[in-house]
Amino acid sequence: KGVALRLNADYVSVPTIASNDSPTGRAIAIYDDAYKLAQVDNLPVNPEAVVVDTKVIAGAPARFLRGGIGDAIAKKFEAERAHADGANNYFGTPPLLSALALADSCYRTLRAHAVAGMRAAEQHVVTPDLEATIEASLLMSGIAWESGGVSLSHAVVRGIARTPGAQASLHGEHVAYGLLTQLAIEQREDAFILDLMDFYEKIGQAITLEGLGIAAADDACIEQIAAWTLDGPKGGNVIVSATEPEIAAAIRRVEALAETLAPPAKSG
Repeated sequence: KGVALRLNADYVSVPTIASNDSPTGRAIAIYDDAYKLAQVDNLPVNPEAVVVDTKVIAGAPARFLRGGIGDAIAKKFEAERAHADGANNYFGTPPLLSALALADSCYRTLRAHAVAGMRAAEQHVVTPDLEATIEASLLMSGIAWESGGVSLSHAVVRGIARTPGAQASLHGEHVAYGLLTQLAIEQREDAFILDLMDFYEKIGQAITLEGLGIAAADDACIEQIAAWTLDGPKGGNVIVSATEPEIAAAIRRVEALAETLAPPAKSG
């Protein structure tokens, strides 16, 4: 993408892993050496084509697909939140109803197929469940976020990514935790969040900061994550409709709910 931007050239996207939904999009996320999101560059057009060989994806380490699921599972809730907050989508228009429908379909597809899809990825075999999981993680999620918008789940990633220890985990794993935080900010019922946590555990997704590699997840760490969440470029027209204390309180609630479940799997 970066080469195509510099050369002002058309390009074809051929992802060999499905760790996030960037293959379909125009955005180029650029981080500095401290893992702070420094800027988001934009290609003038989307790729001419996105060519996905699911056999190649199946041959990659399974944790990459887990990251892709984490990135994609949030899109339904982010698009809905962007719509509710009056945020524009990536193209500068209000979120499209078709994008909201696709984001919802992405979520439903993952809930129906991702557990079995991850088992197939771990065995490096292509199955209908894996095909559905890849389609949701790359195509549905990519279109949904560009036309629907992103919100708090991705905003929280700004704070997580800069926290010592979290650099060992993937962007999508950060987003998955960010979604739990968004749901807590939205005052969703405990049962709703715990149901999603149960799904996370079935695919090996982290449900705690420790699971993301952050060993010292104390109050000071949580408050720093909340502060960093509000400190970053507003790539993708993100509206952070929450205060620093609200974000910190939401993270504490997520951590407390996670303690009621079985010990979570750590990223790795």
